[in-house]
Amino acid sequence: MGEASFVYLMKSSRRTFLKASAAFSSGLLIVPSSVLGDDKRPAPSERITLAFIGTGNMGTNNLKAFLQDERVQVVAICDVDEKHRANALEIAGLKPSDGYGDFRQVLARKDIDAVMIATPDHWHSYITIAAANAGKDIYCEKPLAASIREGGHR
Repeated sequence: MGEASFVYLMKSSRRTFLKASAAFSSGLLIVPSSVLGDDKRPAPSERITLAFIGTGNMGTNNLKAFLQDERVQVVAICDVDEKHRANALEIAGLKPSDGYGDFRQVLARKDIDAVMIATPDHWHSYITIAAANAGKDIYCEKPLAASIREGGHR
């Protein structure tokens, strides 16, 4: 093999190598990092699906905190105030169809594991009891109830 043939072979192989590398690496760009084991977040089936009921000051602060936790996936927002609801949906990156004005619609969703309740205090016990009856796990701001009776004990 002469010197000219060797140089041609090297250029050809290098060009072929670069084309193959480009094709391979561009394919990696569309593969989720979880497939490669680089994603530190739990799989969606391992995360808690969470809905927020009440997104005023405290509810919005809690929403921002929960969005930082990779173990949680926020899937719904509920607030009777349309402005609060729209703001929370935007913060959570959810669609308007993931927003509700009636907490009972949220509790009816089978894909929701838990609810965070930050409504005005006089609604806490009623919504908490309804959420428990719906089989949801609950994070509720204090007070849970104004009295023992209101908390469901008789």
